[in-house]
Amino acid sequence: TLEHIKTRFYRPPALKQTPGMQAGGKLGFDLPNTEQELFQLHAFDVLNTESALLSMGDDMDLLKTILTAMIRQEMPNDIMALDRAYAAKEWGEIEKLAHRMKGGLVYCGTVKLVQACQYLERYHKAGHTRLLEALYEQLRLVADETTVAIQDWLTR
Repeated sequence: TLEHIKTRFYRPPALKQTPGMQAGGKLGFDLPNTEQELFQLHAFDVLNTESALLSMGDDMDLLKTILTAMIRQEMPNDIMALDRAYAAKEWGEIEKLAHRMKGGLVYCGTVKLVQACQYLERYHKAGHTRLLEALYEQLRLVADETTVAIQDWLTR
């Protein structure tokens, strides 16, 4: 399974702060300082295969296998679960799913999607509710954008 492959081959990437983000920003832990910054994901790579390769010991075949599994089974399953939780307005479940997705994506070079997951997860965890709908929509759009980017990269 993808989980087995991750635990066997992944090395965690070096963590780095992004501009405007502090460990404990004004909105909460691992959130930017302003609500506006929650929606400024343009600075993040949709797919950074160089960092993903580093996480996978420069094993290109492993990266292709992981990304293929990600778009064929992991992300579709995660998106279905997110959509079910969203339809029921189960924000606690959405937070958990975003956290789980982020954990699996962090090694795959899907930086923008990791950030979208983190912002939704941490925003809810901090007790905020006003922008949850918009953050959910952002996550869904970035997930679609990421899937297209991975498909394009795999077919090169």
